[in-house]
Parts: sequence; structure tokens; C-alpha cells
Amino acid sequence: MKVARPPRTDDPEDLRQWLEEVERMLNRLLADGATYGPITNVTTDRTYDANATTVDELADVLGTLIADLQAKSVVQ
Repeated sequence: MKVARPPRTDDPEDLRQWLEEVERMLNRLLADGATYGPITNVTTDRTYDANATTVDELADVLGTLIADLQAKSVVQ
């Protein structure tokens, strides 16, 4: 599954279409019943420098994102 990048214009119709595409992809993901677990050795991290980062830091950001989504019951 791949979602297109957000529109680069301020056109509300373009944004609406993109948000609908994101919603369809999220619904497909949730319908699959996929669960994430257990993710270990994650250090909570919600920031990174895209020009100077490490794989470990990105893994922490991803682990934090999944944990946040699980806490809000968006994913299991």
C-alpha cells in the first residue's frame, strides 16, 4: 500500500481527495486485522533531523508512533 504525497497546492478539492485516499488506506489496514507487537528496546522519540539521523533513531520514532496509535486504539 502506498499513499501519494499531499498536494502542493492550497486547492481544497485536491486536499479533500488526498484525505479520502489516506482514509481508504487506513480502513484497508484496519480491516486486515493486523497487530503490532511486541516492540522492544524503544526509547520514546517524536523528533528527528531528516538530514542527519540514524536507523536506530528512526526505529525509535516508528516504535513511538506505533505505541501512540495503540494507546489511542487506532491499531492493535
